[in-house]
Amino acid sequence: MKKNSKIAIVPLFFIVMLWASAAFATNKAMLVGVTQYPHLEGADLEGPENDAALVRQVLLSRGFGVENITLLSESDFADGKPTRQSIVDGLEKLVSGARKGDFIYLHFAGHGSRQPAESVSNTETDGLDEIFLPSDAAGWDEYIGSVKNAITDNDMALYLDRIRDKGADVWVVFDSCHSGTMTRGGGFGEVRFRQVDSAVLGIPVGDSSSSRGWKDETIGEQATFSIVDDSGANDGFRGNLIAFSAAQATQTAPEMKLPRGAKDRKFHGLLTYTMMNALAKHRGISYSQLGQYILNQYRLMPFRSTQPLISGTNLNTPVFGEEFASTTVLTANVAKDKKTISVSAGQLHNYNEGSLINLYSSALLDEDDFLGHAKIMEASPLSSVARVVGATEKALPQKVFTVMKDPVLGFTMTVKPVASATMTDAQVLDLDKAVKAATTANPMLRYWKAGEVADLRVSVFENKLWFLTADQSLPCQQQGLPAKEFKNCSDLRSRQRLLNLDFAHGSSSLFEAIVKPVASGLARIAKGENIIRLRQLVNQGRAGKQSPLNIEMTIKVAGKESPYPTTEVPVFHEGDSVHLVIKNRSKKSQDVSVLYKDSRYGIMQFFPEHSGEANRLEAGKEFTLDLELIPEPEGAEDLIVLSQPASGVLRDFAFLEQPPLGVTTRSSVSAGVRNLASQSQMQVLFEAAATVDSDLMNHYSATVRGARRSSPPELGSMEIYRWEVSQ
Repeated sequence: MKKNSKIAIVPLFFIVMLWASAAFATNKAMLVGVTQYPHLEGADLEGPENDAALVRQVLLSRGFGVENITLLSESDFADGKPTRQSIVDGLEKLVSGARKGDFIYLHFAGHGSRQPAESVSNTETDGLDEIFLPSDAAGWDEYIGSVKNAITDNDMALYLDRIRDKGADVWVVFDSCHSGTMTRGGGFGEVRFRQVDSAVLGIPVGDSSSSRGWKDETIGEQATFSIVDDSGANDGFRGNLIAFSAAQATQTAPEMKLPRGAKDRKFHGLLTYTMMNALAKHRGISYSQLGQYILNQYRLMPFRSTQPLISGTNLNTPVFGEEFASTTVLTANVAKDKKTISVSAGQLHNYNEGSLINLYSSALLDEDDFLGHAKIMEASPLSSVARVVGATEKALPQKVFTVMKDPVLGFTMTVKPVASATMTDAQVLDLDKAVKAATTANPMLRYWKAGEVADLRVSVFENKLWFLTADQSLPCQQQGLPAKEFKNCSDLRSRQRLLNLDFAHGSSSLFEAIVKPVASGLARIAKGENIIRLRQLVNQGRAGKQSPLNIEMTIKVAGKESPYPTTEVPVFHEGDSVHLVIKNRSKKSQDVSVLYKDSRYGIMQFFPEHSGEANRLEAGKEFTLDLELIPEPEGAEDLIVLSQPASGVLRDFAFLEQPPLGVTTRSSVSAGVRNLASQSQMQVLFEAAATVDSDLMNHYSATVRGARRSSPPELGSMEIYRWEVSQ
């Protein structure tokens, strides 16, 4: 009996210890938002304080205890100011309290920069330390060889190691960067960049610092504050490390008023807001899936010059260690008057003003068993108020469940003319006139309003038309900068690859020469962007459901094969290739189309090669597609895989084809009037969005929304794979 009891006691002891470890594991966080830099002229921001407050809201909604969140910002409810000492004290507290199984979340929003690496450091291959700037950061101190009160990547790495050595997992996010570029260029409106010029910090350049590896040409490069785990394999006790940074080398981290179009929008870091948007809508996703979501959202904006840096010891683990849970069904309380409801979802869930939601009495009912609808009237990040439409008062219980029915999606792009330094006053007026003519004639376009973000900007210099996206700027010599600012301006901020068009010269005015090229160029860009934006709407109906297609993509770069990366945008060169295996895993036959959009907005259907050719993929069948990439022209490209349930005639998307900018004809472009009766709902939707045709959109809406208990037709699926080609 004693022998048996000992055998029983030992396992019980370990069970108790394991239970205690799990039961007392704690989620903790430190959030830093630096908006005021009293010692750095012109460096103040607005977004970081809002970032920290927003992250705090999301963490509280995900089970973090208010007592376990340290907030350092300028806000009235903060636990302290975001000074170096406060940050260090907060990190020391986290180190001393960390235990096996704890989860530590760190979020830093503010300015970053680079400085010459410490002479004893041999870990920086470029001779530079990355630094984060607390609110009391000042200029360069020659005596200590550093920016005063800066926190270096080496400092941060030591704290992260100490926390992980205690068995706690760490997720650190840096929404900060530095760039020496003056990004004026016009039309930025509500967009700013988290950057401090090295001249403001007084960081030395030249002989005095060359021994530390600082090179003159690095001044114009961005420094994202990044953390890399170089500790090797995890021994089973040491905690995991996940690191998200706002931008990569030669890129800037933007902050802008978000959500775009909302009346009460506030400045936020683009990385922070996009990440919180994903976490609010998707519980239990992995860090890898989160990174992929962020990249997709950046693509929709479009913000091509910024790509977050995502790394970690195990990116396939779920965020916060949570189990998967559907966030498509959300609760709401009905007011006594039965006319309004308070919804536990807001802007982060895409419950924006004007969105239409379905109301249900139970979370388990079929999609068609709704009680009625409600329209969102007001929205904050995590809650909203809706007005009931299409439901009787008796039908609504006090508590209802909501599902998004019709989100507010914008298919109109704002355009602003931007004067370059070499344009005359008359040419500036002609450019403005040409842009107004294009935006008036095309429903996909709208002329820019003062203060807002311009999706596209148009300028003229070097005898060409130039088209700039929201995160691009004019070359330094075309910005008309004062001498002091021009000295600090650098075109190395990003590989912008500005789009340009030639136009015929010799006309009596610039307006006559450019009015048609401006209209044609803007129309092609808007059509290409609208097709990309449709992904959100097409896949919305599949929330929680598996895509009918299983797509495996393999890339071959410099002769080496690897899976398509989900957390970064690959760069291809001459001779690189892509291999796709597309399998229909649904029970229905699918009509499959593969579109290719090049960097100059040319759209071509790769599969089927010609409209009307066989593209029907039976259930359980698969086919392969091989693409050899040619880096001309250079820039960002998209491969779009579309499927729609097969019914009757073969259907494809060749009607979306268009020649790239600068090309007037293309033999493969389809033309002609389409017969709505023969089109699938997905085809109607794409044509309506690509042309902003209100009649087509009304036809689509009437058919898809349908009557009660008549399920809307399944649209299909849409996947987008993005890469860059470079010579």
